[in-house]
Amino acid sequence: MKTHWCLIFALAVLWGVLKPDVLVADQIPEPGVEQVVEKLTETLVEESTVYHQTSDPQGVESLHSLAKERKTYLELLIRQDPTTFLRVALSRQLRASLPPVLDGELESSVMREGMLEVLIERYANESHTSYWIADQQGKRWSISFATPPRLGLVSGIPVRAKGIGLGEYIVLKSAEPEFLEFIDWGTWMVPPS
Repeated sequence: MKTHWCLIFALAVLWGVLKPDVLVADQIPEPGVEQVVEKLTETLVEESTVYHQTSDPQGVESLHSLAKERKTYLELLIRQDPTTFLRVALSRQLRASLPPVLDGELESSVMREGMLEVLIERYANESHTSYWIADQQGKRWSISFATPPRLGLVSGIPVRAKGIGLGEYIVLKSAEPEFLEFIDWGTWMVPPS
């Protein structure tokens, strides 16, 4: 049964990647994304404890598989409900207890500096705003806010973002200076002429 839902979920994610504005929440099995992430986290910690005790090479494969599945659900949660993502994210202590080979699959505290990019998509009855940060090397991260920005953020402002990162995503509690700080051109790069 689990394999059946994983296949359906994988197809839904693929469809979601191809059509990023379409949310696939209705295609997620009960008990819901948050509960699935919590259960996967619990299983990951349990299997990690066994791995630390045995150092079984097959344990690494199982841990990677669990971590990748958990990451997929977390990425969906980031797009749908950043507040819940922050609530279920691993604490620093718990993350430190997991094997370093999982680092690429786990969320962590991050700070990124770069140019803010704001994309507003307007449709007949709705609009959608996306936020990105791009560093000097051209690497981009999608920014989500647990509390939507009250002020009008615009593209072209150098910023320092502090939040929880997972892959190409960064989730910030808010756009307040504690989490999204406007930085001086001189500390980031030479402004264009």
